[in-house]
Amino acid sequence: MVKIGEVIVLDNGRKGKVIGILNCGEYVIETEKGGQIIYFDTEKDTIRKNTINTLKQILSRDYDEQSDCNEEALVLKIAIKELEKQIAKKPREKHYEGEGEVPYIKYKCPSCDGRYSLCDIQDKYCKNCGQKIDWS
Repeated sequence: MVKIGEVIVLDNGRKGKVIGILNCGEYVIETEKGGQIIYFDTEKDTIRKNTINTLKQILSRDYDEQSDCNEEALVLKIAIKELEKQIAKKPREKHYEGEGEVPYIKYKCPSCDGRYSLCDIQDKYCKNCGQKIDWS
């Protein structure tokens, strides 16, 4: 369990000091250069991915394609879908540049195509579907 004040090694090999804990597996890190970033613990995502794979194996092994009317299979499908939303995904970007206009970017949720403005980039989750968004 990571604690405030602890120095951790980030995925890029650099070190950072934990100055806040936002959520399970999400930390506010003060970098070596004095900046602040939100860091996602990739180990938690690995655990989620392994759980998703296990649930998918159970679903394919124990239930057929017509299993939507089976309550247990439906619960497994919902669990898989919700676990997948907890794994941060980068938003899709589309660059626009009209003649005589300043270039700009529009962002969309990778799961539901929900749109984001620049004001929304602080949101960690999609307002429409709950997908975790990775703005890094």
